[in-house]
Amino acid sequence: MTPKHFATLALTAAASLTAALVIYSSSQRWSPATAGDPLFADLARNAASVESISVSQGDNKLTIEKSGERWLVKEKGGFPASTDKVRALL
Repeated sequence: MTPKHFATLALTAAASLTAALVIYSSSQRWSPATAGDPLFADLARNAASVESISVSQGDNKLTIEKSGERWLVKEKGGFPASTDKVRALL
């Protein structure tokens, strides 16, 4: 590869990267948030009406369901979850 071809390839790659960043930035709606702000602002007021909590990451999933006054982990065969920790999560 000659230096001229390398320079052309490098400039093309830089232009492609710049275009990709501009397109990505223009399509994202960034909103300012501060650490500690609640993710769901109305959840604290409506915590008593929550029947289940589901969290997933890739193929891993965790579902906590309310049964009466108890919280049970669905994927663990109904193993009781710590009520205090569920309240803290909500």
